[in-house]
Amino acid sequence: ALDDEGCNSLLGLHVVVQNFSRSPLKLVAQSMMLKFKNGDSRSPMFTTSSSPEAFSSAAVSSFLAVSHEGCVTEDAAQLAGVAEVILEQWDFAVVGTCYFTVPLGVRFEPDALESCEQLVIDLVTPNSTVGREDGGKIVKVAAKFDESRIWKHYTEVTNQFWVFAERPNLETV
Repeated sequence: ALDDEGCNSLLGLHVVVQNFSRSPLKLVAQSMMLKFKNGDSRSPMFTTSSSPEAFSSAAVSSFLAVSHEGCVTEDAAQLAGVAEVILEQWDFAVVGTCYFTVPLGVRFEPDALESCEQLVIDLVTPNSTVGREDGGKIVKVAAKFDESRIWKHYTEVTNQFWVFAERPNLETV
């Protein structure tokens, strides 16, 4: 994912967050951090356009789908402007596409994924005490990248060309 000018390129991820706990959790799309094996960390950037100039860490609408009380909302018009969601037990949200700059020298998607250590998401337990300044307790959730699983899905055609070989399923993930 390295561009022709030697600049850092972007890795785009869709992120699904589901609440399995009984306590509600607040998800803010910008509360994610991608940590790399080299020690670097990156915040996500979002866009509503295909133009590189349109990328921003402050883009408001970044939810593709939100589930609440058994109903799933996928309508972009309804999700436009949504900056955060409260997830009750079993609710989920799909955040995407989150773009992260990859370390300089990474050229291909599988290399970019291999350079990742973990994606950390800060969730907040909404405070039951009205008027408290801290707004609740932060719960850090980490999703680790497993190198052995990444390479199961790519085939090298030539030394400069990789193909996504198959869609993940329960047996291969």
